[in-house]
Amino acid sequence: MHVTEAVEYQSALALDLACDFNVAPMAWVVGQHRADEAWALGEIDIPGSATTQLACQEFLRQYPVEQYNPKGKRALNVYGDASGKSHGTKSTETDYTIIEQTLRSLWPQMQFHIPPSNPPVTDRVNAVNALLKSASGGTRYYIHPRCTKLADDYARVGYKPGTRDLDKGDKSRTHFSDAEGYRLVELFPVRGVIREGATVVTRDPFYDGGIMTAEF
Repeated sequence: MHVTEAVEYQSALALDLACDFNVAPMAWVVGQHRADEAWALGEIDIPGSATTQLACQEFLRQYPVEQYNPKGKRALNVYGDASGKSHGTKSTETDYTIIEQTLRSLWPQMQFHIPPSNPPVTDRVNAVNALLKSASGGTRYYIHPRCTKLADDYARVGYKPGTRDLDKGDKSRTHFSDAEGYRLVELFPVRGVIREGATVVTRDPFYDGGIMTAEF
């Protein structure tokens, strides 16, 4: 239902770059979105002792500015793990600083959408699930077949039995779904605020209210 070659790059829209800064592998997802839906175009997989610099270079190889930002006027939206704003023990640069320094000259319209801290895992999972299939049966999220590890994550990753914690027992799993989850929960959050009269307020105008009722 969700993995389809019908997913295509839309030149009128910005590119989205979703980042998880794991060392092995470094996992990034490239996608796009509109107000009502999102899709994943490709993934950047840097195995071994990955660095943010190498991931940036691979992004530029897969998405050359000559094709994707020829006049420098298209936006690049960056989403990801809030811990990427922290300084490492061996460097005064953060992961996002490295992205800024490496890509800004080629993508001058780059914007960062990084929260002060990561949202709860359940918020991220529910945002993704609501896009995959809402309570009313609608689908608003699609994946190109080249995103093999992202699709495998969605097919195989679940909660630890009896908990609301993701099962990370398989070290090869969760990295790409984590990266994409940071993007989707920022764009389409479903956790709202219960006000008087049990009204749920959410930034996602297309949320149909069914997927999150158990959370309240």
